[in-house]
Amino acid sequence: MAKIMKLLDSHPTVKSVLKLFTRTWIICTTILVSLGITAIIVLVFVGISLDQDSRHIYGDEYSGNKLLSIKIAGTIVGDDDDVAGLSPDEGLVSGYAVKQRLYEAAEDESIKGVVLELNSPGGTIYGARAITDGVQHYRDSTDKPIIAYIQGYGTSGAYWAAASTDEVVADYGSDVGGIGIIMGPFKFYDKVLEDGDGVVTQNGVQHLIISAGKSKDAGSPYRKLTAEEINVMQQSVNNDYAEFVSFIAKRRGIEVDVIKNKLGAMAYDNKTAQEYKLIDGSGGREDAYHRLAAKAKLGEDFDVIRPTVLAEVQNRDSLKMVFTRQPKPMARQSVSCTAGIRSLAYYGDITRFCQ
Repeated sequence: MAKIMKLLDSHPTVKSVLKLFTRTWIICTTILVSLGITAIIVLVFVGISLDQDSRHIYGDEYSGNKLLSIKIAGTIVGDDDDVAGLSPDEGLVSGYAVKQRLYEAAEDESIKGVVLELNSPGGTIYGARAITDGVQHYRDSTDKPIIAYIQGYGTSGAYWAAASTDEVVADYGSDVGGIGIIMGPFKFYDKVLEDGDGVVTQNGVQHLIISAGKSKDAGSPYRKLTAEEINVMQQSVNNDYAEFVSFIAKRRGIEVDVIKNKLGAMAYDNKTAQEYKLIDGSGGREDAYHRLAAKAKLGEDFDVIRPTVLAEVQNRDSLKMVFTRQPKPMARQSVSCTAGIRSLAYYGDITRFCQ
């Protein structure tokens, strides 16, 4: 070593070149190490981000063929914050958020098909229509399959959404159908009296349900609806109902007369629903996934994914969200229930729309 150092001292040019080479090597090594560490950090965070955006729920987790599951459980509303007048314990689903997710899925080449997983009694017409619009866009833009899987309830507005897909599968023991429009209820307190013990009605309380909107105070519990008001509301409901029936008839191949005069607005068991062509078959969730995979011609090479709750929080502004939400608690109020005097595609106890 001493000889080498003595040789370098006698040749300053060589010594300078060697020092430059050493310095350059150290700098390059430092840069490469830094880039490597940065790359690892980026990959880790990207991986976390992707995992947060969706989670594996069935199939081959490492498959590049993704099937997107969109869960729709609860009352269907329009926007995510459309909760006015709804019972605080009622689960909500944003129809427009579902529509947005379907638009995004249409741009994702890794998604080979979509399944709407429904357990809903329906809700607002515009919320249900937003979902059907999203389904149509996905189908027209991609030519990829999209099916509906009903587990529990797939009625009224929820069935409207389900019927827009290529195929409808219902889990065993589900309720399907409820093809109808409702408005109300409206209350009229006949001869309301006040005494020292509170408020009483001499002739009881009458309930009028318009199963088919004009005056500002229509629905007041202290006066009856006029014949004109009833006629106007009935016509509004009739128009919405005609649109609903026409859509189901076209999508499911059921005669309009059968829908109106045989099916009505009742919900049916699996066997009857299939006989009336409301569904294409019965089966569990896994059966629905395999049916979708078969329609997409994937065989067993598929991975079913679903948006996560964390993705909902992180992407709230862009509506990339899980579609079932619980509204914030609100104080109960003693008010009459008119459901906002609007037509609803809802099956069941309409007072859920009351505070």
